[in-house]
Amino acid sequence: MNMKTLILLFFSLISSIFLVKNISSAPSYTAFEKKHPLLWKTEIGRASFRTNVISTPTSLIMGSNGNQFIDWGVVDKRSGLYMINPSNGKIRSALNFQKWGDFDVNGVIKVNNKILFGNDNEELFCVDFSGNILWRKMVSGDIEAEPVLLDINRKKVIVYATELGEVSAVNPETGATIWSYFTPDFSGWRKSNNRNIFKIKAFMSNTKSFFTRPALADVNNDGVQDLVYSSYNDVVYCISGSNGKLLWTLDDDATDFSLLVDARNISGTIEFWVTSYIYNSANGNYSLNISRISNQGKEVGKIFLQHDDEFSLSLNSFQIGKQQYLYATCDSLFEVENNRVVRTLHIGESYVRKDSWNNTEDLSVRNYPDQLFGTKIFKYDNQESCIALLSQFDRANYTQGFVTIISLKDWKVLGRYAIPASSELPPQIIDLNHDGKDEILINCSDGFTYCYQIK
Repeated sequence: MNMKTLILLFFSLISSIFLVKNISSAPSYTAFEKKHPLLWKTEIGRASFRTNVISTPTSLIMGSNGNQFIDWGVVDKRSGLYMINPSNGKIRSALNFQKWGDFDVNGVIKVNNKILFGNDNEELFCVDFSGNILWRKMVSGDIEAEPVLLDINRKKVIVYATELGEVSAVNPETGATIWSYFTPDFSGWRKSNNRNIFKIKAFMSNTKSFFTRPALADVNNDGVQDLVYSSYNDVVYCISGSNGKLLWTLDDDATDFSLLVDARNISGTIEFWVTSYIYNSANGNYSLNISRISNQGKEVGKIFLQHDDEFSLSLNSFQIGKQQYLYATCDSLFEVENNRVVRTLHIGESYVRKDSWNNTEDLSVRNYPDQLFGTKIFKYDNQESCIALLSQFDRANYTQGFVTIISLKDWKVLGRYAIPASSELPPQIIDLNHDGKDEILINCSDGFTYCYQIK
């Protein structure tokens, strides 16, 4: 089991146990709604860092993992796909077709007047905006991220990936398979297998391959975008968008790669950037870097960010200009330009943590290790260029998360605001009611999605 797996399991299963035993006198941050009016809230269950939101004039469309990311019971009726009135938060339609099973939905994609999405019940769906099923397809494993859209010979094609090692392209009109790729260690369902036996096995299995969306770029210059995945088992795969053939892999035993990879155009040359950890046995330290991977699958360089023991691999990044990118750790924000760090902002806030088990005290950073950027730059307190950065947990008040607002012009923190509970959805910044003013959408572990007005 690699370090990434251990860390993710640690935080998802037992982090609250360890946080409970820590006593802090640090006060909570000011509640978000004290500064930003709450326009509405609606109960749909929990969203993940892989959840994306589709906004139309009449609907806000997003998936839900229901009460828990890991469903221990027979069915979680709150999980599924939701269509929400963006003006008042009322649920127009909630789609959960299961009598039993795990219907968790993360990513969704809109193709013309259709919505396509996968779930944790090993299925791919196509529905219309009224929630009617147009087609439904059994797949080899859980689909944990949004499908992506390709154009092959002027025809739209949807590509999905499963956690057990399948990447497939399908016709969005019919669901018919166009091509498929299977990893060498693929362990999912095939059409020749008994479906019921597989589903029992799948209920007890965990992600081993594809967990997040791919980066898209035409690697082999055939006019079709190819797919580059950073997999759960620390292998980077490049798969042809034209025919599903494997173009290359990168597997470095000494490196722990992040789950998300981004395509970068560096002076006309395509590179793939993924944050990575490398352990130095000589001094016992980890270095956090951005690994730069060529379009041939070779690592061509690293951009050093910091020495770190928090294992805070980036779950998303942010582009602010041509070849200008932002990356964040639990204590620092980095601006990268022309393949080097040009500015660093310390964003971590320390507090005294007392361990109630052994009565020791130490300094810890309140920010949860994996920070998540909001979806766009916005105006805030008369500052034109601001971003929102989500801390999934406040370590000093573990039941809450908080949002940090940062001015990119002045390069400083403008404020930190507590949200009602912990959170994993990147802040969605959207003009929902089309009045020229942005709203910010926050989903929390209490199962509610909150819509606030940004001032």
